[in-house]
Parts: sequence; C-alpha cells; structure tokens
Amino acid sequence: MTPVVTSTGTATRPMAVRLLVSSYLAAAGALLCGPVTLQMSAIRDSLDATSALAPVTPPLLAYGLVPVAVLSSLWLVLTPGLLLATAFLRSNTLGHWLLHGLALSLVVVSVGTESVEAMIGEPLLGARFVAVVVALATGAGVAALARPRHMWTERAPGTSWTAELSLAVALVAVLLVAMLPKFFFEAFNGDGAHTFEVTRLLMHRAVPFFDESAGGISRFPGMNSVLFVYPGAWFMRLFGETEAAVRLPFLLYLAVLGPVVLTTASAGARRPTLTDAALVAASLGVFAVVMSYSATYDPYCADIALPATQDTLFLVLLLGVVTATLEHRLAGVAALTALSVLCSQAAVAMTAFWLGARWLVGRQDRARVARQALAAVAAIVTVSLVPLLLAAAGTPAPGGEHGLLDLLRKFVTLQATDVRRVVFVFTAVGLYPALALLRLGRRDPVVDALAVFVAASFMLYFVMAYYSLHYFVPAMVLGLVLFWRTVLAAGAARPGWLSPVAAVMAAGALVVSLPVESGVYIATRDVGRRIDVSAVPGYDTMRSEAFQNADVLADLFAKDFTPGVPDRAYGGSPLAWHIYAERARGDGTVKDYVLAPASDGVWHARARDVETYARDRVAVPSGSRGARLYAVPRDLLFQRSAEHAGFPVLDFRPLVKRLFPMLE
Repeated sequence: MTPVVTSTGTATRPMAVRLLVSSYLAAAGALLCGPVTLQMSAIRDSLDATSALAPVTPPLLAYGLVPVAVLSSLWLVLTPGLLLATAFLRSNTLGHWLLHGLALSLVVVSVGTESVEAMIGEPLLGARFVAVVVALATGAGVAALARPRHMWTERAPGTSWTAELSLAVALVAVLLVAMLPKFFFEAFNGDGAHTFEVTRLLMHRAVPFFDESAGGISRFPGMNSVLFVYPGAWFMRLFGETEAAVRLPFLLYLAVLGPVVLTTASAGARRPTLTDAALVAASLGVFAVVMSYSATYDPYCADIALPATQDTLFLVLLLGVVTATLEHRLAGVAALTALSVLCSQAAVAMTAFWLGARWLVGRQDRARVARQALAAVAAIVTVSLVPLLLAAAGTPAPGGEHGLLDLLRKFVTLQATDVRRVVFVFTAVGLYPALALLRLGRRDPVVDALAVFVAASFMLYFVMAYYSLHYFVPAMVLGLVLFWRTVLAAGAARPGWLSPVAAVMAAGALVVSLPVESGVYIATRDVGRRIDVSAVPGYDTMRSEAFQNADVLADLFAKDFTPGVPDRAYGGSPLAWHIYAERARGDGTVKDYVLAPASDGVWHARARDVETYARDRVAVPSGSRGARLYAVPRDLLFQRSAEHAGFPVLDFRPLVKRLFPMLE
C-alpha cells in the first residue's frame, strides 16, 4: 500500500537551537577522547606477538566510554555543516540534510582548523580543536538563528528524521562495539600506514603532500585522492597519533551514507518507510564487514583506514551529485562534483556515466542534462587548476599515484567471462539488491538511468583482467540505490513479501561475508618495535630523510606484494614497520634489527641476530583475513600473471608497449 506523503514546515530557529545545544553536549563528550585514547593505547601496547584476540577489556571503558567519545566526536565535527545547511538550504529529507552538512563541514572545519593553526604556528590538539569546532558551530548557529524560515520536510506516516537518524547512530554503535579491537588495536598494513603518515603531515602543513625527496611516500595522495585525509586529521587531533584516528572517519561516512541512499532513491518518488531505512542499514552493515576485512592488498588483514574511508566518502559525494542532478541544482552539481573529484580517481568517469545515462533515457531532460554537464565540467576544470596554484605557493606537488596513466594501464589486459565478480558485488550489500533485476520493467526514467549507470560503473572494472575488490564499490552501492528506486518509483507495486525476504537475504549475505580469521593482526607492530631507528633523523618533524630511509627496511623482509608471501615468507610494508620502530624509541624493547648509515654514507638495514632473522623471515602470523568469497588471487591483485586465473585473458601489453611506451 502506498504511504500517504505529508508536508510539514519545520522552523529553522528552534532546530538551530537544538543543534547548538547538541553540539555543546557533543563537545563535552569529545573531551573524553584523550583519556579514552590513553587507556586504549595501553591495552594495545600490551598485546604480544602470539595474541590472536584482544585481551579482556574493562567493560565500562571499552563498551561505555569509547562509544560515548566516538559518537560525540562524530556529531561534533558534523554540526557546523548541519547548522550551515539549516541556515542556507532547504532539505526535504534527512539524507539531503546530512549530505550537505557533511560537505559543508569538510570545507568549513578543515579550512577553519588549518587557518587557526597557521596563525598560532602549532597544531590544534584535544580541547583546543574542540574549542575551534564549537566556535565554528556557534558562528553557523548564529547564521541559522538570523534567518528564521521553514525547512520543508516530507515524510510518510510512521517515519521521522529522528527515527532515521537513530537507525544510523545504532548502525555506527553496533559496528564500533563489534569491531572495537580492529579499530583500536590492530596494527597498520601498508595502506593504513600511508594514510596515517599523510594525515600526520597535516599537523605540520596545510596540504598533505610530501616532497619528492621523501621517496615512495610522496606518490600518494594526488589531487584526486586528497580529500579523505582532512577528516582523518580531525580525529587525529582528538584521538592522537593512533591507529583508530584514521579509521574512525569510516563510521562518520557510513552514518551519512544510509540516509543518502534513500534520498537518492526517492527523489521525485514515494518516501521510504522506517522498515526501508532499517534494511538499508542492514545492507551497509554487510558492506562495512566486507570493507573492513576483505578489501585489501595485504595478505594478513584489511585496514579500515584505506580503502574503506576513501571509498565510502566518495560514495556519499557521488550520490550527492546524482541527487543534485535529479533536483536540477546546478550549484550543488558543481560543488559536489568538485569534492568527489578530490576524493576519487573514478569521479570523472562516474559523473560522465551518470550524465550520459540521463541523456540516453530522458529525451525531455536533455537540455537540463547539458547544463548540468557544463556545471560538472567547470568543477573538474577548476580542480585541475589547483596544482598550479599550489606550485605558485611553493608547496610540494600532489602525488601521481592513481592518476590517469595508472587507470589506462589497467586496460591493457582484458577479460569478459569472470562472472564471479557479479556475485560478490550484490552480496557485499546484502544480496537482495539483485532482486532489482526482476523489477526493471517499471517505466520510470530514473530507474532506467540508474540501470545504465550501474551497468557502466560495473563494466568499467569488470573488463579488467587484473582487479581488486574495492574497484567495484561504486557498483555495489549504486545497485542498492537502483533496487530501492524500483521499490519507491511511482506506480510500482510493493509485494508484502519483499521486506522479510530482503531481511533474510541480508542476514545470509552477512554470514558468508564474515572473515575466516577474526583475530587482531599485530605482527607489523611486533617486528617494527624490534627495529632500532635511533640514527634516523626528523621523524617527529616530518623531515623527508626519515621517510626516504624507511624504504631501506625492505632489505630485511619481503614487501607484501612479493611472490611467496604469505605462504613461504613473511612480508609487509616498510612504512608500517618504520612507524612502530619510531614509536618504540627508548621503550626498552630488545632490538633485533637496526637501520643506520654505513661508512659509504648509504643507509642499510641489518639483522643483529641471525637465528631471530631466519625465524622472522618465514613467519606466518595470524591476522584478520576476510571471507573466501571476496578473495582475489594475488597474481591478479598485483598484475603478475593470469595463467591460473580460470578465465581467458586478452593481453595487449606487447602492442601497447610499441605504440604507447609511456603506459609501461
């Protein structure tokens, strides 16, 4: 039965007052971040090399104060943007409000913090960062109070923004408690270590780009992967230089993503019910498990710090672009396109796919689509000019990793028969979105456009012979949006069995997505603590020499992508080992390895104990390996060989090498 939609006017002034009060309460809760970090760090440091699970944690600390501190910090950094959205935008759904609140906070909190730091000449940490965010929220609140009007909201009976927001908070809380050891105790892999260091750089300069002399670390981030670093710096200011600091932003983006999915799916259609919102939350719960345990290049664990944070923020912004085009808000199209381009290599292609899909299926809207395309192109061109401005300002250049050439190289080996990829795309968001394939007969132009969009976003990476799970993240969540659009489209029948069947399918997807090894990976921390880096200068001040010399640690152990890892040899990330070696300076740990310059002035890493070295090189540490369903053969993951892939591969590398040597 179609729910009756009602319109109610919500006055912005009382709403602004409530938001301001909640911001001040969140600030009080965020002051717990420091004490919580100290206690959780002590527990983390007590883990030894043979631990498979985190030790028993005091319940009040782990399952009481930690959620309070984390949830307070999430709400605190979101409130300046929400207040600005309340003051200047008219939101008709919770997702619309949260999306624009997050987008505005990304700009306002980051620029405000970096500006104050530039004035005082030192990083804002702990209570001082809280004070700055509260000041920003207060200023935004004054703007909202000065603009008394109505923010019109539409909702079906039995639903409300409060109930939907409560579901989003509940999802975050459940994931935080269920995966608390993974957030706080697990050691970095290479992706996490890189995220940590570029985020830490923001404590010292306004842009997270290393000088080229720093070595391999300077290749990331680039202009199309820089945005996600800034929210990580917010949490590093609150939780210190810890693993959790660069992982917790994932929860912020997840909380916003659920309502945004339903906002995009219901644009110009029926409003979703609370049951719909609960099913979307269940889908994102499965998605969170998959991204936290299975989306990785590392042989031992996935790190929530990357790619989960970057990909999820990109999804929020991409859906914002989609919604802005459906509502024909050109300023929103331009602003959200610019932010999405700063977040992902795939942004330009995905925006083009969506606008192209709308052009194909909507003859009557082509004039609008053309104007929206111009707005998107203007945003893309503007972002492309930023490196020139940075160069003029004398800042280090953005890295080149994940640039256009990197993307083009992935198309020199192609395939067309590995249908397994279709399965895990649907399963990663609860499996029931596959039912959309049975409901595509609804004559809704948005359904048609979304179907083309999902197919294009999937095929972009499906044809690649060598691939990674996280390449398909856009197709996963866009498929979820497509399903809900088929349900909410005007005139679409809604069978009574749909919700219970979807719930069962989501539960089944969760079961098959659970990790095969749910321990806490700590081997990187154990090895790193036993490396003597006392001769390495400048780590605390982020000098290039510290990171250039860290690359030498690869002389001790294989890198994580080396053939034979993990079955015949231990491998990992030199950058991650270096982080833990620096942390262990002067802590009394016995040093089995040393990094120091030799007589010729070249830095070398060497073992002090031959027997220990022999044992460590062939170790097979326990970790938190993901579900078998999502496992990608390592030869395919690292583009080594497709000989045992199980599907035929077209290899154009010899031809490309002759015609386009720059792609090699």
